[in-house]
Amino acid sequence: MEEKPATNKNRALMCLSLLLLTDIALFLLHLNNYYLRPLFKPPEFFLLLYNVVFFVIILILLKRIYTLIISGFFLAIFLLFALIYYSLSEYKYEYFQSPKETQTLIVKYSMASMGEYSYTYEFYKKSLFGLLMKKMKGQEYQDQILNFEDYQTAEQVLGMDDPEWLSEKEIIFHTLAGDKKIKIK
Repeated sequence: MEEKPATNKNRALMCLSLLLLTDIALFLLHLNNYYLRPLFKPPEFFLLLYNVVFFVIILILLKRIYTLIISGFFLAIFLLFALIYYSLSEYKYEYFQSPKETQTLIVKYSMASMGEYSYTYEFYKKSLFGLLMKKMKGQEYQDQILNFEDYQTAEQVLGMDDPEWLSEKEIIFHTLAGDKKIKIK
């Protein structure tokens, strides 16, 4: 018996299924404090772009060209604003290897200025062969500098230039406000 080739509707349904499965998987990972390691910057934009590309492929497979033309204009504007937004609010990432290179600590940080400088830091452990990173809850760090003359870079505020590893699972950052010990769990 001959197999029928997949129709465009079947291919569109397969694309939609793949899109839903990956989005559900990412959502479940997020609920468990796992995140994709950022390979491209800004990472949130590329996840959004991934969804839009699948949406366009599905419309093409369903031969909804008019819908694609009309929605394409709005999608392009939406993607442009999303790129600008994510680029302006982009976090930076710094990686620290333990002395025996058994652990990798990822520091996600940003700096905002609204009359004072506000610094935020989140700490992650690299996992699943480096594809994911797990957020270490309860170890976040924030600092504020009120005087513009005391301005420091985000790296200087946390003391990223000279961290001290106590063991393979403990690191101390010598911050401007004192020592910050991070335990990799």
